[in-house]
Amino acid sequence: MKTRIITAIVGLAVLAVVLAFFDTILFDLVLAAICLLGIHEVFTAMGFGKKQWYLYAAAVPLTLLVMLSTLQMVRGLLLPAAFLTVLFYNVCQIAHVKTLDFGKLTGFVYFSGVITFCFYSLIHLKRMLPFAEYRYDAIYFILLILCFAWGGDTAAYFAGRAFGRHKLAPIVSPHKTVEGAVGGVLGSMAAGCVLTLVYSLLSAKYNVISIQVQPKHYLVLLGMGAVASVLGILGDLFASSVKRQVGIKDYVDTLAHNRAIQMLVVSASTDKLGSSVRSSAVMVAMFACIAGSNLLQSNVTGLLTIPSTIMCFLFISFFATKLGQRKAMLIGSVGGLVVNGALAALWLLGDPTTMTSNPATGALNWGYFLILHLVLSITAAGFQGISGNIVIPMTADCADYEVYRTGKYVPGLMGTLFSFVDKLVSSFAPMVAGVMFSMCGYTDHNPVMGDPVTPGLRGGVVFCAYGMIMLGLVCNLIAMKFYPLTKEKMEEIQDEVAQIKMKTMAENA
Repeated sequence: MKTRIITAIVGLAVLAVVLAFFDTILFDLVLAAICLLGIHEVFTAMGFGKKQWYLYAAAVPLTLLVMLSTLQMVRGLLLPAAFLTVLFYNVCQIAHVKTLDFGKLTGFVYFSGVITFCFYSLIHLKRMLPFAEYRYDAIYFILLILCFAWGGDTAAYFAGRAFGRHKLAPIVSPHKTVEGAVGGVLGSMAAGCVLTLVYSLLSAKYNVISIQVQPKHYLVLLGMGAVASVLGILGDLFASSVKRQVGIKDYVDTLAHNRAIQMLVVSASTDKLGSSVRSSAVMVAMFACIAGSNLLQSNVTGLLTIPSTIMCFLFISFFATKLGQRKAMLIGSVGGLVVNGALAALWLLGDPTTMTSNPATGALNWGYFLILHLVLSITAAGFQGISGNIVIPMTADCADYEVYRTGKYVPGLMGTLFSFVDKLVSSFAPMVAGVMFSMCGYTDHNPVMGDPVTPGLRGGVVFCAYGMIMLGLVCNLIAMKFYPLTKEKMEEIQDEVAQIKMKTMAENA
């Protein structure tokens, strides 16, 4: 339940951002990125690893070609490109028949095609309904499709849990029920009607709709919702049969029931977002605009690099070794929260221009501001080094926990999951900084040396540099409260895992 709620919240947030840029290339790029991430998940779930990286690599240009092609000349390349890609996969199968499974290979091709088609349909609908002509009606039709899918899935889940008694297809999907299917159909119908009602009411007030919604339209929506839901159920059953055949069901089970990996993903993603928002554009605005020197940043960074690295190493080795990884994460988060708060206060209340005696050369002026900034930044690097870097060994603990919980060894899943999170979060970080600059009035360029330093700009830059990190660290503390793998628990798990390995070796001997 919690996993579904968190997923829904994240999905709605991403949807809001994407729709805000509906009439730009960013809409297409985000869908293409999500599509490629989905294909990568299929690639991993099918059992392919680093040795077969070229299979996924071949799918990338074809996917981008499909998702981003607008010219007729480019579209003419789609069929030959698809043919060459499939031919390439067949050659790989012949060349590596001992290492590649044909069933998995064809499954990868099939599911990659299905995922690409699903996401491209949204892009195609957007191009059929240009925003300049259809305005918000175009967004409405996109949302209508999503409401049919999400409304049906959500209603099916809750109806199945509340009233599910009769199995729908126990061999294919043991958890799906007839009652859940009926709830899904009704949910799709209701979601489409509710969205249309809300949209018609808003459009009547703001005069943005071009369609006059009448009672007969709701009958059409009911029929469309029912058909969409039935097709979704059939597709879901088919997907479940294939997933069960190749073992993806086990993959999903791990993510759904391993509390340790769930909390670690929350911690890692928020921490990564906070640190990634502090982009080069933010740092240029901080030093060049607010502190008043273009060269000051490089001089300060040169002083911070080596001490920060040493402090990070010392903090990780001391706290992680003495207290265990969970407590080390907590200490790193609390310490980072305090120190970043002090840095934020320093930049908000102090005078950053005193850091340099010569803005043209960025020469350092050893006053109170520079000394405090260096000391606090080095200390922050030590604490944040714990929360940022200790995630990697903690994934190994999560893998051991899965062996302890189910007997299955799934280190590849952990690596794939964190790779996915890292790429997803990193792609959104520049957007946060861009929104902040636009809110401060910088719509055509980023702040540069000589621009007026308004209270809004100072506050926005400090928020991106330190505030976002603090929010990520707060999320760390919340996630670690529910993280089950204490030092004592890990000692128990490692003993049990050792016994499982010894038993397995004895059975195979």
